[in-house]
Amino acid sequence: MRKLGVILFLCFGFPLWAQIDTDRPAYTNSVNVVPKNKLQVEFGLEYFFQSTEQRPVIQTAIRVTRLEQISGPFTFLRYGISDQTELRLELPTTTFLRGRFSNDSITQYSESPWNRAMGIGLKQRIVNNEKFKLSNIITLRSRRDYLVTSERVVGFHLANDLLWDYASSKRSKIAGTLGFAGGKDVYQVNAAVLIGRVFGDHLWLQSELVWQNALFEDRRNNFRFTTFNLSAQYPFSERSAIDVTLGSIIRPSTLFPPNLSVQLGYAYLF
Repeated sequence: MRKLGVILFLCFGFPLWAQIDTDRPAYTNSVNVVPKNKLQVEFGLEYFFQSTEQRPVIQTAIRVTRLEQISGPFTFLRYGISDQTELRLELPTTTFLRGRFSNDSITQYSESPWNRAMGIGLKQRIVNNEKFKLSNIITLRSRRDYLVTSERVVGFHLANDLLWDYASSKRSKIAGTLGFAGGKDVYQVNAAVLIGRVFGDHLWLQSELVWQNALFEDRRNNFRFTTFNLSAQYPFSERSAIDVTLGSIIRPSTLFPPNLSVQLGYAYLF
């Protein structure tokens, strides 16, 4: 009977193994770093659509009834160079747009200012207490401006993100981020807060609010919006996990009509 109890505990106890810790699936990155001399790869794909019936296409009387966007792969390479520091590499992504016009449709390739950007950075763990953790990420990213009538200009911007994590219990936590970024003619401020909890043995569920604000000097335009995300992650082992996120831009409603984002991701620790 004692052996049977041990077997049942190993099969159904919590936790079965030390779960892989990933930056996915939330906008808020993890405060933890990848173990020293280990490489962690994280992938993601996103499908986004929104109804745009009230917004006509520029210089035409045709209205777009639906806008669809597929982006990916979002690829992050994370390597632990010490017990407190990791090296990070962000690879370029590709985005496809599909707009449906009245009774017709077109498909076109899109290169927005945020597409095909690469980034390299460092994550440094600052505080690592049992309940409260604090880390900092500094990232240098390339940026390609989208100029219709002239040559595309490649620039760079530097991002600084402060991450925090508070374990309210053994199964739940509150976390968030506060970030600043700046480059040629654009400055960004972002903040996020999430609440997460483990259900069952390994299923991680969380909800998150994200605030983003961008100021373009040349346009004198303050661009800001709020996003709400629901995410789930499930590990296959201590080295791999899958995740899914449902998100929607909820403010401002005039700029972003009813919309939905679906993200799928996978992470593996080598």
